[in-house]
Amino acid sequence: MNGTAIRYGQPIKISVISRVKLKFLYNQLFDYAVQNEYVPQNISRMFSIDSEIIVQHEHFPYTEEELNLLWNNVGVCEAADLLLIQCYSGWRSQELCKLKVADVHLEERWIEGGIKTKSGKHRQVPIHKKILPLIKRRYEQAQELGSEYLFNHPYERWPDRWTHYTYDYFSNLFMETFPALGINPEHRGHDGRVHFVTVAKKYNLDEYAIKRIVGHAIKDLTERVYTKRSVDWLVQEIDKIV
Repeated sequence: MNGTAIRYGQPIKISVISRVKLKFLYNQLFDYAVQNEYVPQNISRMFSIDSEIIVQHEHFPYTEEELNLLWNNVGVCEAADLLLIQCYSGWRSQELCKLKVADVHLEERWIEGGIKTKSGKHRQVPIHKKILPLIKRRYEQAQELGSEYLFNHPYERWPDRWTHYTYDYFSNLFMETFPALGINPEHRGHDGRVHFVTVAKKYNLDEYAIKRIVGHAIKDLTERVYTKRSVDWLVQEIDKIV
């Protein structure tokens, strides 16, 4: 799968992200076909995306100017509060979409969530004081809607109907947001997470607090097994960021 397709007789380049999505779709379709004996084997799993897929986008933090643009557009731009929450907490985009109301503890200022790795799942992430009002607003909105998910949006065609965010919806949303607000369009969904870690180090947060907040593995045996950290400690650490 070399990233080239034909349209109207002319070759076109297909983005890496589109290729990944197409490959995943083919895998699922042929798995279904094999299971129902329509075909003898899944030929989609017999090839892989070309080596270009290993080229990673260079992630980089937001500038102070870009953060100010987001703050100034909270309540105006749909994605502004979500991006700010990510920048002050380090959640992955997909993790944000999966956060549930039942796991939000506003009084104690922390949320339980996470996906992907053993260290990332079911972790306790403190709520920075700056984004507490943003999360509270989403929390109250979710309760009014009767949604189990923290982040919800109205359907484009039926504004009176709501649903929770998906990764694809969120990705498309912030890709539209950047040029509209004058933010660097090279930013990607992981950059808010990178921003958080960068700023956390700038303000000298404890190394292990950072790892626990973003869900990175802790190799130090004493810290991982024998040191018990409270959520209050994580809240104190995250509030070092100004």
